[in-house]
Amino acid sequence: MKDLSYLNEKRMALVLWYNNRGEDEVVVYAGKSLYDGVKLIILLKDNINFEINPEWISRIKLVTPELKKTLLDADFCLSLSVGDMSENKLLDKLITTGLKWPKDR
Repeated sequence: MKDLSYLNEKRMALVLWYNNRGEDEVVVYAGKSLYDGVKLIILLKDNINFEINPEWISRIKLVTPELKKTLLDADFCLSLSVGDMSENKLLDKLITTGLKWPKDR
């Protein structure tokens, strides 16, 4: 695996995209990333440790100054698509995150 030590103790945004009947909804979470030489996680509020799947590493991007405020002052960001569990036929492939979609959407 590629050396990810440059991500250790950086602020990282997790940008989650959901397509709701043709309309994109977006939620941004942010926290401190920790890399122990093997796993990369984002420490989020409510003691949620979001583990970054190795397949997603290439999707981590440096946050531009224009997006810094929008992405909660993060240094890096990871953008992922999420789906509705009730429509997903591959429930055994879902990843438990502990994250909840905000109800005020």
